[in-house]
Amino acid sequence: LNRGRLASVNEGKYVGSTPPYGYDKEKLKGQKGFKLVINEEEAKIVKEIFERIAGGESAIEIVRSFNERKVPTRLLSQKGKSRYVSDHDRGDGLWDGTAISDIVRDEGYTGVLIQNKIELQGFGDSKKLVKRDKSEWTIVEHGMPAIVSKELFEEANRVHPVVSMNNRNNKHRNVHLFVCPYCGRKL
Repeated sequence: LNRGRLASVNEGKYVGSTPPYGYDKEKLKGQKGFKLVINEEEAKIVKEIFERIAGGESAIEIVRSFNERKVPTRLLSQKGKSRYVSDHDRGDGLWDGTAISDIVRDEGYTGVLIQNKIELQGFGDSKKLVKRDKSEWTIVEHGMPAIVSKELFEEANRVHPVVSMNNRNNKHRNVHLFVCPYCGRKL
């Protein structure tokens, strides 16, 4: 990070390009950087996700419900605001289990601003994003407005299974034998 950006991160200013689902960026007057403010419509969805997971529902049940109700995904709710397209949002407007799990695991929804998690290494065609060690992250308590309480966050994470998809030795890794002929998603 350059010095100005690092100073902004350490002061609790949001320096990312796209805010998490449930938040909007607001330019700070007379200063560099942004602060995160709650997007009320998206925040209702985030709260619903945490409450339903804490209540024992699976991510797949929530996905089905959201897709039936046509709840806008992050990409659809950010249209015109960002060029962000996540790996699991194919632009088809459908929720999936990864999106739900990512939200449930994100401590930022309790008001903790966590930045500096990844770094860009290399240059030219050999650029790649590398995850930093947790000891190198910049963590600012109360760095953003909370959407859920710490208690709800902890309860949802207690009951929600955490399965690492990056672990090649993971016995619970999903093997996708079938693909939906309509949307192309793995079944």
